[in-house]
Amino acid sequence: MAQDDFFDLSLEENFDSFDPLFDVDDDTTDEDAPIESGAVRPDPKEFLNAQQLAEDTRRLEQQPAEVRIATLFDHMRPFRKTLLSTLAFCADEPQPNSRVEAHIAVLQETNKSVYSADNLCMMMVRAGALTRLTEDGRPYEVVEATLEPKTVIIDGVEYLEPVTPPEIYWLTTPEGKAALEADRPADRLRALLESEPQYRHLYRLWLTFADTPAGANQKDLSRVIDNDPAVQRPRMYAMRFGEKLAENEALEWRDRAWHITDLGRQALELLDELDGGAHIIDEDRQ
Repeated sequence: MAQDDFFDLSLEENFDSFDPLFDVDDDTTDEDAPIESGAVRPDPKEFLNAQQLAEDTRRLEQQPAEVRIATLFDHMRPFRKTLLSTLAFCADEPQPNSRVEAHIAVLQETNKSVYSADNLCMMMVRAGALTRLTEDGRPYEVVEATLEPKTVIIDGVEYLEPVTPPEIYWLTTPEGKAALEADRPADRLRALLESEPQYRHLYRLWLTFADTPAGANQKDLSRVIDNDPAVQRPRMYAMRFGEKLAENEALEWRDRAWHITDLGRQALELLDELDGGAHIIDEDRQ
């Protein structure tokens, strides 16, 4: 494999022509709508992250799978839940491509994504987290190399007739299983909240708003958070904190709103522990 092909992001989506500002759905005007669990609609930052991923991973071809997988997960934080769920789905036995596509489609049902199922799976193949097999368990790459078009003669004219490739079966590698077992969203969430004490009241707002039947609306939170003194320098906006919580599985997008998860409720308890009840005193003063 050439280095330029490593972690190629253009399997089915042409990122050279990708417009990061396109409207994801003609009948969707809700600015809260994510493109993936924990991510917002396509924007220039995501496009640049995809480019950076491609550039960085070209240099990783000779690195161990553990390093490549860690790099992939670091660059694809908004997609971590989908990647891990796919690894879990393929962990016990090889899964046919049709089932894997259906599994990822369910994960992305309400969350628009610029990545196809094949894009995501092939990224994990190049990282060493997934491998491709045929139905009889042979490495798919071996079979793929033999799928040369056949020469047929019709009315004295030679034509190249393509050969239909067999269905791909996806299987999680030992390194992929290790990454799956090592994932600790609760630890990641604790590390986030411990590292940003100046923003803990904003995380609390997100979780509190999301802990209702209707869920959290970004516009409402923007009105509360965007003028907060804590986000003026450096300048930040409400969605930054929602994204961080979603990346660490404290929020999930469904029914056109952000909703708290069980881990998010644990985060509220953790905030009480970290803040020592200071937020309760502040509320009493208001």
